[in-house]
Order: sequence, then C-alpha cells, then structure tokens
Amino acid sequence: MLLLIFFYGIEIFLIFNRKLSDNENRIEFHNSVQELLKKLKALSISGINQLKLTNEEKQLAETLTCQYYGDIQLEFKPTSFTDAIELLKNLPNLLGKNNKNTKLKKVLLYPLYLLDDFISAKKRFHVINDHILNKSVEHMTSLHKVVISLNDIKINLSHLKIFYQTEQKRPSDTHIKINHWFDHKNVTLIRKQIALFINFSEINVNKNNIVFVVDEEDINKLQGERGVTTILYQNGVPMNFEIPSKPGCLYTTDNSCHNTMLSWRKPVQGSENIQQYMIYGQNRRNYQWKLLLTTVNDIPSATISNLEQGRYRFKIQGITVAGYTEGSDVCDTIDIVDRLCTEYFLSNEPLPSAEKNYYEQCKEYCKLKKQPLISIPDEIFDSTTELQSSSIKLGIDEDCQTFDLRDFLKKFCDILNIEVNDISIKKRQAGSAILEVTIYGKFKSTDKKLSVKMIYDMLTDKKLELLNQMKIFFLYMGPIESLREILKCREDIKLYPKYNRIYASGNFYWTGALNDGLDRGNQLYYCPIGWQRRSFYVTDNFCERFKGWCICCHGTKFKHGLSILLSGLKPAETKAHGDGIYATPSTNYACHPRYSEVKRIESSSRKLFFKSGNYVQFVVECRVHPKYIRKIGKETLGAEKPIIDSNIPNDSIEWVIDYQNKSIVDFNDSSASIVCSGLMIRVTDDHPGLLPQSQSWYESHICNYPKCCALGIDLEHL
Repeated sequence: MLLLIFFYGIEIFLIFNRKLSDNENRIEFHNSVQELLKKLKALSISGINQLKLTNEEKQLAETLTCQYYGDIQLEFKPTSFTDAIELLKNLPNLLGKNNKNTKLKKVLLYPLYLLDDFISAKKRFHVINDHILNKSVEHMTSLHKVVISLNDIKINLSHLKIFYQTEQKRPSDTHIKINHWFDHKNVTLIRKQIALFINFSEINVNKNNIVFVVDEEDINKLQGERGVTTILYQNGVPMNFEIPSKPGCLYTTDNSCHNTMLSWRKPVQGSENIQQYMIYGQNRRNYQWKLLLTTVNDIPSATISNLEQGRYRFKIQGITVAGYTEGSDVCDTIDIVDRLCTEYFLSNEPLPSAEKNYYEQCKEYCKLKKQPLISIPDEIFDSTTELQSSSIKLGIDEDCQTFDLRDFLKKFCDILNIEVNDISIKKRQAGSAILEVTIYGKFKSTDKKLSVKMIYDMLTDKKLELLNQMKIFFLYMGPIESLREILKCREDIKLYPKYNRIYASGNFYWTGALNDGLDRGNQLYYCPIGWQRRSFYVTDNFCERFKGWCICCHGTKFKHGLSILLSGLKPAETKAHGDGIYATPSTNYACHPRYSEVKRIESSSRKLFFKSGNYVQFVVECRVHPKYIRKIGKETLGAEKPIIDSNIPNDSIEWVIDYQNKSIVDFNDSSASIVCSGLMIRVTDDHPGLLPQSQSWYESHICNYPKCCALGIDLEHL
C-alpha cells in the first residue's frame, strides 16, 4: 500500500445551555434557540463577522451559557454566547504557525500496484471465498469467548466447589410454591410490547427525526411491577406512548372504479395514537404495491376514486407522531368493476310528462340566459328542520348514448370544488341525460346543509357559464322529495282565460279607483291602461281564498321572469327599504326599463305569437295580504319632481313584502306571502319610452347599461 495524502485540522464543540423556569414554554424556547443556531451554522468561519441578530435574539443569546471541548487548549475557555462568537472569529489564528496546532484527522491509502502496470503484472494473489472467511471469523470469536469463560471459572473454581459441597436439600415435607419471574402473567404482554417496539424501530430506523433508546429501571422504583413502558420525548417533553399494533384487514363495501369504499378495524393496542392511515393497493396485472391514499384523520374507512378496472389486493399502515406502524395483513383479492359506464346507471323508467315539460322550459331558460336554471328548496336555509338526504339532479342537453359519465363528473366536481368521493350516482334517465346523484351521504344533517349552502354561494356567473358549457341546463340541490313538490307545483300552473283582460277603451277600462264590490284589501286598484292580463289559475274559489289581498306588480327582465316562474324569486338584499320582495301598486312604475325589459319583436315565432306590434314588455301581477306589506316607501329611481303615476304619490309607490325568512319565495305557492295571479303584457308599435306615461323615465335614473336598464334600443337614439 502507498500513503498518498494526510489531512490535518482541529475540531471544537460548543455546548449551549440554560435552565428554564417552570412558567417558561420549553417548546418555544427550543425553537428560538434552533433559529439562533441556524443563523450561526449558515456562516463560514471567515464570515462570522456578518452575523446579524435581532434584538430578541440578542436578549436570548445573553441568557445562554457555553461549554467548550476541543483539540486546542485555550487560556480562557468561552462561557457565554458572545465568548463563543469571539472564539470562532479567532479560530484561524489558533491553528499556530505552519498549522502546528492541528491534529491528524484523515489518511488516504492507495494500492501501489494500481499505479504501476509492471508491479500489477507480477502481483500474485488468491481470492478467499467470503462465506468461508465469515465462518472462520465466527469460529475464532466463539473460541475467544470460551477462553474468557474458562479463565473466569478457573479464577472462581474454589468458590464454586465450596458452593456445591455445602448445598442443602429442602425438607421433603415442605411444599412451597416458588413464583418465578418468568411465570408472571404479564410476561406474555411484556414480550408483545418488546416485539412491537422492535418492529416499530425497524420500520422507522431511517427516519432522521427520531432515535430509539432502550433503558432499564430498578424494579423497586416501579413498585415491584415488571413491565415495559414506552416514553416519547417531543422537544424534550416526555409523554406516555403506546405503540399501536397492526391495523385489521381491509374489506370493501363498494367495489366500483368510481368509488371503492374500504373499511378496517383499528389496532387492538395503541389506536388512540394513530393520526392517519396509508392505504396501499396492488393490481394483480403488475403486482406492484402503490400508495393509493393517505387519510386525513383516524376514521377506519376511506374511499378510493377512479381505480382502473381489475383485480386488487389492499393493505393498510397507520401513521403516528413517531412514525409508521406495522402494516396490516393483505386482504383477499377484490374485483374492481367500472360502474361509471353510461349503461350501468341508465334507467328504463320514463320521465313523467310534467317533469319532461319542466325540463323543456328549463332548456328555453338556459338558451335565453346562457346559464343553467338553479333550484334549491327552502329547507336548506331553514335552521329548524333536519336534512335527512341531499341530492343533486342535473339536466344535461346531451344524448344519453354519447354521454361520458366519468369525464362529466370530473369536470363538474372541478368547477364546484367538491370531491368525487362525496358523490354517489343514483340513476341516469334517457332522452336528455337527466342525472341524479346523492351528495355528502355520510355527512350529518347540519354538515349536509352547510356544504350544500357553500356550493350554492359559490355559484358565480363565471361558474354558471362553465356549467352551461358542459350543456347543463338545470341544477337542483336538496332532498329529492322537495323537487317532486316543486314539479307538482309547476304542473298546477295553468292559464285561466276566464280572467284574461284587455285594459283599453272598448274593453275593460275605468277611471279612478276600481269599486266593483270585491275586497282587494286596504290599497286602491287603478286601471293599467294599455296592458293585457293573462290570468293564471291559482286555486279554486280564488276570490274567497284571497279576499282582502291587495293587487301589486313586480317588474322583471325576460330571463328573470322565466326563472321566477320555474324556481321562485330570491328576496332582494338592499339598503333602500330593507330586505324583502319589492313590488308596487303602479304598473307604470313596474314597467320602468330598470325593472321590466323592453323587447323588440323580431323573430317570426314572436310575430306569430303577438300578431301585431314591434315592442313588448312583461310585468308579473301579484296578490299580497296587507299584513305582509312590511313597508310602503318612496320610489328608488331618483325621480324627485316628475310624477310617475298620477294615481299614486311618488313617496308611497314602492312596497316591501315580508319574505318569511325564505331563501326562495315561490310565487306559485298559494300559501306564500305573495302569489302570482297573472302576467301583464304591453305590446306597442313604437318604443314604449315614447308613450306619454313614460316621460318620467327621462327625469329619473336611466342608462345604456343593459344589466341595469334594458331599453332594447340605444338611449341616444331613443
């Protein structure tokens, strides 16, 4: 061998210490010192002068004492953090002239024959079998131990001889039961605990943040009880820690590719120390174990999504604060089937005619507004009711035979930021793909409500546009029974020609307040000149049922009007007169373009329906009981001087209706605080903004912004 190079240097060790008082936080102190030392270790010896400490770190450093151990004998050993810094700064000077104070630290050896081919050619050597060599070493070690034992016996031979010669036998009539320590009932438990400790340490031996130490205590300190106790030290704080045994074997409750639901039993020992579980799967096609999921808590069940179809085996492993537990036994082979195919959930049950007609109307709404119709029942927002089930029903304008359920669910869940695991498919019906799913089935009632409300609140215009791009025209969230009630209510909406009216000369027309003997409450009703009414059937004996209810109007844009008829009206949240349903006794006020959209009659289908005229407006006619009118207030169009309606003063032209704390007020519900009794229609040849009764428009708020004032024409042109 050839000595090639020597390495010289010095090593020093600095140990910082401080006693803590009882009221000091040990963990916070530990973290603070770690941050301080991290700054110090980040600098080279030559860069110690660049150490910058905050005021808090300086105060902390002043409280630390220092102990020095090293290769160099110092005249003055450092006793504080400041002394230690000065030592580090002066360290290069301590090496001495020509580094005479350094110590040999490393020697590199290199085979001589590798440097000279001639020597290599002459070299003769024999390779000894490794197995034989190891066996020889073992035998030599054993012989050495035997020699040591024999020497011990030789030294104590005389004492041993005396011991055996003087041994007395016990009297034969003495029956004393000897309790050997290895017969104690807790020895089996001790062995199990030791085995758990050994397995646990072997599994986690490569973890850098944990060290396993075995110690022994005098039995007298433990009140004479033999046993094994595992103590976990976190940041210097001891705590009892029972190492968990391996979890129970997994079993499945749903073996679909979409949602593979797995359950297992918690470990018999130490389950309280498990924080999470890791689930591993093995596809029998490649036999490789793969981590499929890490749970978020210690609940012994989980759902694996989007597995490929095939045969799988699963096993599980617990996660504790100190490391991983022993893995569970491998479960029996489970066949995972693809249940997200189109055919699997296709229902042969035909759609009821009422439901089918409703969906057709929802499609028209979606085409008009470029957004799906959103429907949600009132019990979602009612804190006094329990929510036993929550469903989502979707209408997708796509043929069921070409509908890709798996791809659809992924996109849908991404948009609404929900987990595919939280959805369970119920059925999919023919025609347009009508998809029914259960959502948050495992949640408690209150959690279901909160989760559905969160989805509803996040339905921004942008998200609705994305849903529209997926061809979704209808989205319902809530109990499916409530949807059936909504559909039944919609089915009952019928036109009632008996009470259709045309308010013009030669038809129904009067001046002043109508006085025909019918009880319309405590508010006067005036002729809506120039309008037609298409009456709705609300209930039998309408006049008796709604005796004393006042007539009012609610102006709305076309797309909103269809939404009101299909799913109800969301109460306004405004500071003008407070929250509620806003209505007015004045048709002239309700038809302002800020409320009622002006629509030009252009298409042939519209021409066929309206027969004549170029412009049309709609206003919803309603009935409300006086007790539900919470407030009668002034107009909110900024029309201070102009008279909006000659029959009704500007300061009492707007009503706020009690919405009974409902999130959605159904105008078609005869038990609601306000009901829809008809649709008011005005068709004109010229733009309605040119009518004499519309001149107040131009002295109030009016603009060119379609989302505010739907004029149907450019304001300057008008």
